Amino acid sequence: MPLKEKPINPEYIHRFDRATIFEKEGKWLHALQIYRQLIDDFPEEDFAIAAISNLYEKMEHPELGIEILEECLRGSLDNLPLRLFAGHYFFRQQAWKKTIELLAAFSPQDEPIIAFFVGYSYYMINDFQIAKHHFLLYINLHGEGDFLSDSFVYLAKACIQLDEYEEALEHLKKAEEVAGDYYELHLLFAIAYYCINMDTTALQSIKKSIKLNNSDPLVFEWAGRIAFRCGDPKKSISYYTKFLEKGGEINADFYANYGMAFLYAKDINSAKKNFDLALSFDPSHSFAKEGLRLINTEYLAFEK
Repeated sequence: MPLKEKPINPEYIHRFDRATIFEKEGKWLHALQIYRQLIDDFPEEDFAIAAISNLYEKMEHPELGIEILEECLRGSLDNLPLRLFAGHYFFRQQAWKKTIELLAAFSPQDEPIIAFFVGYSYYMINDFQIAKHHFLLYINLHGEGDFLSDSFVYLAKACIQLDEYEEALEHLKKAEEVAGDYYELHLLFAIAYYCINMDTTALQSIKKSIKLNNSDPLVFEWAGRIAFRCGDPKKSISYYTKFLEKGGEINADFYANYGMAFLYAKDINSAKKNFDLALSFDPSHSFAKEGLRLINTEYLAFEK
């Protein structure tokens, strides 16, 4: 995010330009030295502060950029352009709580993008209700722009986390109007439809998602869940197997669901193996225990 006011002091401009030339030539230590001296000699100017922070990021030491931004902001908390730059910088470094701390006190009416950065940061620390509030605020204040589609998508994700599935679908439809067709959108449609028991519609959405991206393990995990509930355990097994092949993150829920698909496909040995794996992750997992109970008490119903 650029600063709004360019420097006008000729000496500052000359020295700053020298530093940028050094930076382009790969002489980063020379550039850092000049930027640092400019900050000391011209504390009222912001461009060297932004430049040195970006250079630290380029050097893969963004924590030093965060340090210098915090140091410079201590004496100029009312410097909105610099605070916005810093907030965006912290945002890029996934310093979610620092982003919130820096930007939450400012009115999004002055700079609507603040609402998106703060909303996203709250989303990433799992405070979905406050995240939802800020995404709605950004959309209401800024009816167009680079982050509009993302706002609708993350608003829908927050609603899904809050079990507000009908509202999530409304926001996903608006995201589709703004951004068009892409796989994550159809994945989210599938999740929302699944959660309101519209399984056939969910299956259509997940198939579209797979067609657009067959490399994301999460797509196949949800495809496995949806296919199972649509009464096709063999297809569910195929999707879950793809999830494993794509390097999906395994846990108790996955193995319990995988096991149940094998059980209803009448592959008892594979079902039991997966239920046992689920319980090795979580000994109290109720779905895995239910699967074993079905095997033990209703074995004949599931025999080949």
